[in-house]
Amino acid sequence: MNILMTNRELDIGGGNTFLRNFSTVLTAQGHKCFLVAGNGDTLPLQRKAFEKVCIRNLTLPWDHIWLTRYIQKHRIQLVNAHALIQLPVITRACCNTRTPLVLTLAAPFPAKRVERYLPFAEGVMVMNEYQRDYYIKMGAKPDSIFRTYWMMNWDAFESGAKKWEEREYDAVYCSRLSSTKAPLAIAFLQASKRMLRDYPQMRVAVIGNGRHLSKVQQALKEFNAAAKNVHAKLFTDVLDSAPYFQNSRGVAGGNYVCIEGLAAGANVIGAGYDGVFGVVNASNLLDATDQYFGDHITPITGEGRVEDQLADRFEASLREALSAKPDPYLQANAKGLFRREDVVVNLEKEFMKAMSRMSR
Repeated sequence: MNILMTNRELDIGGGNTFLRNFSTVLTAQGHKCFLVAGNGDTLPLQRKAFEKVCIRNLTLPWDHIWLTRYIQKHRIQLVNAHALIQLPVITRACCNTRTPLVLTLAAPFPAKRVERYLPFAEGVMVMNEYQRDYYIKMGAKPDSIFRTYWMMNWDAFESGAKKWEEREYDAVYCSRLSSTKAPLAIAFLQASKRMLRDYPQMRVAVIGNGRHLSKVQQALKEFNAAAKNVHAKLFTDVLDSAPYFQNSRGVAGGNYVCIEGLAAGANVIGAGYDGVFGVVNASNLLDATDQYFGDHITPITGEGRVEDQLADRFEASLREALSAKPDPYLQANAKGLFRREDVVVNLEKEFMKAMSRMSR
């Protein structure tokens, strides 16, 4: 297949990590993958993963003319769209060329943003059962909607992992330092500072960058002042998190951060947009996956994030995470869910089905 994937931009984030891994494995299977998206920091990595990357936002009304020609020029057989803002252009170009469209809807978006595009889709990719039910009620055809898991290069994180007891960091938090995520980084540092009473040599790190960097830097200074040494570090503009996760006993963050932490052999703490999920174990792995490890708690449970509880929940989770080595059973189960070579098998079949529906 010649597959065109589209996204709003190429900034650091889970959506672009998914695209990069998806394309890499599809290419290994003999397919050709193309990407059209706005610019961003992950562009060098995407260029390695895709046959061709074209920087274009696809948000102007007349962009459908350009996209129609692009689809024809590269003999695209299927389009996989990942950004709602581009759908007016993409659906029109797909209609012009009679090219099947698969929508990737990684969140329960409001009906006013999605509903009118569902009839154009030969396939709808979602990431949990809640989303499947949500979009079927909105009008998606049940036989066109399919569930997948987030995929990653599990082997790369697993192969370089250090022995748990020899790792430099007790815990690492990783995310964009935005208005919603920076408070989690601060709560992580506050919780870690409290733990210095029992773990005076505790070493932690924050990985991330964003508009609220200065607030996180202040929390970092407060931790190091309490530790009376530089036991907390900040790393910005990190494109490869593997060396950090492989060198930490605990990894905290949202969706992909936790999945990569599991692959690196760390105990992981889900913490994202909707609050602190807590330590992931073998019994709650599927629940954690459905809730994006803290990024999508509210749609599943109805429980919203409570700001003044973040540090308390982080402290309890950190203490649990540092109390024992990772569970090999958990590692094996997670590997079966997220290893990209295994996940792609079902997705390849679903893309083929979408093509066959279009040809009827």
